[in-house]
Amino acid sequence: MSTLAIITPPIAEPVSLATVKLHARISSGDISQDALISGTYIPAAREGVESDSGRSLVNKLYRQSHDSFPHLHEGSGWAGSGIYYSAAPRYSRDHHLEHHQIKLLRSPVVNVAYISYIGTDGNTYTLNPTPFPWQANKAYVIGNQVVDSNGNLQQVTAVSEAGNIGVSVSGSTAPAWNLSGTTVDNQLTWTYQSAAPASNVLPSPQLGDFIVSMDAEPPRLTPLYGQVWPATLRVPDAVQIYFTAGYGSDAATAPAQLKVALMAIVADMYENRETLTDVNLYVIPNHIERLIALNRVRDYNPTR
Repeated sequence: MSTLAIITPPIAEPVSLATVKLHARISSGDISQDALISGTYIPAAREGVESDSGRSLVNKLYRQSHDSFPHLHEGSGWAGSGIYYSAAPRYSRDHHLEHHQIKLLRSPVVNVAYISYIGTDGNTYTLNPTPFPWQANKAYVIGNQVVDSNGNLQQVTAVSEAGNIGVSVSGSTAPAWNLSGTTVDNQLTWTYQSAAPASNVLPSPQLGDFIVSMDAEPPRLTPLYGQVWPATLRVPDAVQIYFTAGYGSDAATAPAQLKVALMAIVADMYENRETLTDVNLYVIPNHIERLIALNRVRDYNPTR
């Protein structure tokens, strides 16, 4: 079983009240109606579009829970080998290196903060994503780690952009990394964690506990090469993944088609507030449904 919860709601909606009223040709300046549209109809429409498309229009911090990691079940299978099963089979695959992958329920992913899990001893443990080399103009959150240009491990310890659920952006050029203390990088403050590993491989397999496939849809998490997910206590929600997904705090880069679908839904809510009417209403063919379907997250590498 798996569930998805919003830990930090968005700080703004993907479309403004003024834009929605312009779309719906609403000229009324009734404050109570404006409050209804902005406070109820727009959030409700956004939630519906996000749920149907599998996309997070604006940045939100999510918690995705699973009863366990994908794990190896000893038994007979093809050629007598063990078969990989998951408490939530939709998010794992029984195929080569993908038998351990976990797929996130919202795209696009901004950052995976960490994974919390309950070990077989009943204690709670944390897994951190493998740090990749620092990138310019990239959103990071507190706790994210990168390998700097010297091969050292750096971690975000402070952000300067207020009200953006802890997500801030790195500079356009690499900073002059401090080899022992903190480094200011645009909206971020990095703190030195450890020296470069002897292998001097970026990213180093000695750093982090799992790999995040940022560009995949849906985003995927896998253990480090040659490793497996740890065993967990057999309790509900033993594994919890904390990640941020969205198209920024203001959805500036969100698909325009999804924004249009959202506004069309709001307009319909405003005009048709009852389930029954004495007016003959007609459905516009392939309108809202098609706009959402064109942007729905599709798994071209399906699970078993």
